Amino acid sequence: MEPAKAPEDVLVFENGDGLFGLFVDSVGEVLHVSDTDHEPNPATLEARRQALFNGAWKLKDRLLVGLEPDRLDPMRLASAFRA
Repeated sequence: MEPAKAPEDVLVFENGDGLFGLFVDSVGEVLHVSDTDHEPNPATLEARRQALFNGAWKLKDRLLVGLEPDRLDPMRLASAFRA
């Protein structure tokens, strides 16, 4: 990978196996969303993406896609993305 030209942020998650990090371009504002506005992943979403996303919220000016930390566990992802 090419070195990043801008600062990066790291989100750190803890699970039963230890800690793992996720590099992100930036961290924005904290949004409060309603469970009633949550929509599950569509059935047409490719299986590899189903492994990452836990649904979405349609906001006024954007789409907020949910990532659940348990789904980002490196061991779980390794098994979900095997060829």
